[in-house]
Amino acid sequence: MSDLAVPASPRAARRPLSKAAMVVAGVCAILAALPLLFPLGLGFDYPNHLARTYIVGWLHGSPALQQHYGVTFELIPDLAMDLIVPWLSHLTGIYTAGALAVAAAMILPPLAGVWISRGLNGGQIGLLSLAGFAAAFNHSLEWGFVNYILASGLALFAFGLWMRMAPGLSRSLIFIPIGVALVVSHALAFLLFGYLALLWEIASWREGRRGGMAPFVRKLVLWDGLAMAPGLALLAFATLTAPDLPQLDLPLFHLGEKMKALTAGFQFFNAPLALACFVVVAVAVAFGLRSGVLTIRRDMAFVCGGLAVLVVVIPTGIFGIWGLHVRFTAPLIILLAASVRLADDAARWRTPAAVLVAGLVAAQTLSGFIHFRHYDTAANALRAGLAVMPEGAKLLAVQHEDADNAVAYHGMDLAVIERRAYVPGLFTNTSWVDIQPAMADLHLPQSTPPSPEEFAIAETLTLPASENGFWSLGYFHGWPAHWDYVLYFRPDGTDPLKSQNLCLASEGAGFTLYQVVVTREACA
Repeated sequence: MSDLAVPASPRAARRPLSKAAMVVAGVCAILAALPLLFPLGLGFDYPNHLARTYIVGWLHGSPALQQHYGVTFELIPDLAMDLIVPWLSHLTGIYTAGALAVAAAMILPPLAGVWISRGLNGGQIGLLSLAGFAAAFNHSLEWGFVNYILASGLALFAFGLWMRMAPGLSRSLIFIPIGVALVVSHALAFLLFGYLALLWEIASWREGRRGGMAPFVRKLVLWDGLAMAPGLALLAFATLTAPDLPQLDLPLFHLGEKMKALTAGFQFFNAPLALACFVVVAVAVAFGLRSGVLTIRRDMAFVCGGLAVLVVVIPTGIFGIWGLHVRFTAPLIILLAASVRLADDAARWRTPAAVLVAGLVAAQTLSGFIHFRHYDTAANALRAGLAVMPEGAKLLAVQHEDADNAVAYHGMDLAVIERRAYVPGLFTNTSWVDIQPAMADLHLPQSTPPSPEEFAIAETLTLPASENGFWSLGYFHGWPAHWDYVLYFRPDGTDPLKSQNLCLASEGAGFTLYQVVVTREACA
């Protein structure tokens, strides 16, 4: 028998599902419209992911791409977009295909929360579960971690299904392929699902639904272990490639970064709004539970509490992967919103609660609209500036310290799509994309552009050979002899880069594109 086989309350039974479903559908449509209207409205890592999926989908027909890149299909625990976008792009174009993936990533996690709420509320959608849509705009989205967000939505749906099924061989067999699919989509999503499933089983045992300690442990090891074992084995196999990751200087635990995790579930380029949303939610939940206006099942309180502990104790970064601490706050908000409900005798609070939920979602969506439009405008201006380059050019980026980091971080990767260019920082270590062996000296996955000062010093240095055959830390050294164009991200009014080997090619708001020449006399 399912752990969620509980009758709906009389008040909940009177609420038509169709009206709640229409509200959910409307919110989903609004969220989906943002990336479709502004398909390049995400910065940081997103252009990198989009560029590598473009290579996978279009390499076979592009000699310019083939000159620099290759594709090797293998099992990698970070492929959510890579499994969809390359093939979809042949129907819709790469930007629309990417936008559809972003839309799915924004919608799936809070929609999973709504589905979990239905299970917890006897088939009715809890009003407060809609607050999870405010967490669609979170720090992971700000950083363009689309693979993880999309996969985390699948993980939450998987957890909702896990809750609905009784322990046993049938559940284990069903979740073997689900676990493998989650690993392939994103390793952290599989770990999130596994951790939530473990918390649920412990909570169910505490509530007396799993028998005594001995049978509980036996079932946990045998049946639940069987469900997770193939995914864990695949994940362990995938870690064999970890030595190929550039080992960045990442703190295991950083108090300042941990403080950011508190508001990360609402943080999308708007720190004041994220803080306000966090305070409002924290105060409302604390007041509601203390006063009896809100209730939460004991098992879900344990699950939410366990996920909160994970946010606190998980390392800030490990194995060259940054941002572990900020990735689980949004799922925590979504689960909490799905779990709390208005008490049966708190009908007078329904309207204030609805206003509060609508205000949170509306404020976050409006802020999201502003920032999606801003970064889409900047990206399209950059696309126009890159049009002067020939196909297959090698493009090096330089970043002023005051440049817009979200644009500069991987904005140059749009040149892969626009001009089939070669860029040094593609995440070839976590994707199907390879570089040709001759490019190893000019490659550093996950790299950020050098500063103008580093760029100036590097002009007379010698390009170091790759020590491992995959990448080089000094990929930009001796740049005049190895790169065709230089893209300088800078604030307006900043002095240009100065070198006799650079000629102005194009410029726009926030960037200047230079052609690399032998001497300045070669400038047209």
